[in-house]
Amino acid sequence: MSMVRTFLGMEIAREVREALAEVICRLRPSVPAAKWVKPDNLHLTLKFLGNVPASDLEQIFAAARQAAADCQAFELESSGLGCFPNDRYPRVVWAGCAAGSDCAVTLAQRLENEFAALGYEREKRPYSPHLTLARIRDPRDGRGLAAALAAEGAPHFGVTFMEEIVVFMSELRRSGPVYSPMCRIPLAP
Repeated sequence: MSMVRTFLGMEIAREVREALAEVICRLRPSVPAAKWVKPDNLHLTLKFLGNVPASDLEQIFAAARQAAADCQAFELESSGLGCFPNDRYPRVVWAGCAAGSDCAVTLAQRLENEFAALGYEREKRPYSPHLTLARIRDPRDGRGLAAALAAEGAPHFGVTFMEEIVVFMSELRRSGPVYSPMCRIPLAP
């Protein structure tokens, strides 16, 4: 059976990706061992499905269309920086989402409900909209990160008009993941 590594997300504006790329360049020396996200791969994840049978893709697209029904397109502001779970033991470096994040939460909850009805496991943690900038295997590698984040202050990266959900295929390669859109689902205008 052919499997496809799949997630649902939203693309962010080129200007926002460029602003984030500049921050990544400044933060990278503080955690050189981290896996920094390539600017073209920066996106807002709504739901990660993992490996799914290729034969289920049409059902996945239909569930995403159902979740998007009656959801309005919205503006999402990207600002601020932080870490999960915290900056003393960082595992994920992120850029925050401010204005519009409530719309992203609503959309993620609708997707969660649609996919739970199809038998997909619900996320254990509440959805927290963010843009992943880096993943850190060993939190001890991130000791210099807190100072680097503090030096950045509370940057504003820009606003993206979020008008569609994208069902992505994620191919893991030696050079890093490659995300390919399989289906685009527009939100209501």
